[in-house]
Amino acid sequence: MGHFAVDPPRRSQTQSNGETPFLGVLDDYLTRLGDLITPVVVWCPQVAVLVANREEVAAAHVVPVVELDDPEAPRLLGIPESDRPVIQMPVMGRWIHAPTAAVLYHLREAGFHGRSTRVCGYEEPVGAWGRGVPGSAGAVKETGSYKR
Repeated sequence: MGHFAVDPPRRSQTQSNGETPFLGVLDDYLTRLGDLITPVVVWCPQVAVLVANREEVAAAHVVPVVELDDPEAPRLLGIPESDRPVIQMPVMGRWIHAPTAAVLYHLREAGFHGRSTRVCGYEEPVGAWGRGVPGSAGAVKETGSYKR
């Protein structure tokens, strides 16, 4: 039997400061490479030093939440390889793509504004499909044809 998705981040946080500020989970996001991401939301009343157990947690970041409410976000870009738009969200001065952008958009909509939102219809850039350099944008162009 494996651990529930919330156990590793909860355990890491508890080991760091003795607290368990667990708020909930967002929708799973299945990547093009077949990885299932289960976003776990925790609350930290002050900026924390994140120490992730690399055997259980791939990455942990402190993101200023005010950036997620940017009126120009999300940006939705069309790519010729998919009917689904590539989603982008602003993070620390740059626009990032799905899957991270999809998770952050879902956090904003559901967590901050209480809006029922699903993100499974958003695409990753072609570079994340297993071709090219990880994290590259691939061939994306702004179409303006997609609506939130």
